Amino acid sequence: MVTSSLLFDTEYYAPTQTSLQKWLREKHNILVESTHYTAKHFTYKIYRRRESIEIVILGGVRNIYPTYEEALEAGLIAALILI
Repeated sequence: MVTSSLLFDTEYYAPTQTSLQKWLREKHNILVESTHYTAKHFTYKIYRRRESIEIVILGGVRNIYPTYEEALEAGLIAALILI
């Protein structure tokens, strides 16, 4: 939960990266992973599981991020756009 005093104490609820990742995997058979691109940079890959076969449907090689978390966040957003 995020509370903003600038917006008259309005509360916003958002899932954690972990719970969103689990929901995408369990409900939509979409796997999102953050991986090393170089020693200091990360990217993401999105897989869709169909009948025990994983197919890469989107890779973030064009998008490089300085942290694991930023790459994962971008991958999760991209996966949400796909559904």
